[in-house]
Amino acid sequence: MLPSHPLATCLSDAIRQSWTGLIGEGIMSAHESMEHAEHAEHASGENRKIALLIAVIALFLALSETLGKGAQTESISKNVEASNLWAFFQGQRASAAPRCRPRPNSPD
Repeated sequence: MLPSHPLATCLSDAIRQSWTGLIGEGIMSAHESMEHAEHAEHASGENRKIALLIAVIALFLALSETLGKGAQTESISKNVEASNLWAFFQGQRASAAPRCRPRPNSPD
């Protein structure tokens, strides 16, 4: 057996510690990656629920906007119809009224 040199022993210990650290970090990172995967899976399910909720809210907003536009169109149509009827009424009254009024002091 060869006598061991103190530098070789120190170097050997440093290599052993670095390998232990690498293996330990590898196990730790595998464990962390499993935790991240579980967290991502849980978040994915929660994200789907939130996405579904947003889609339902968007559907209701689209329906209410469509119905609101229909009501607005109906209201404008009724307003135009009332305006036309009022103009027709005023035209009938104007044509039935006498064009020249007699003077109050005239000897008719």
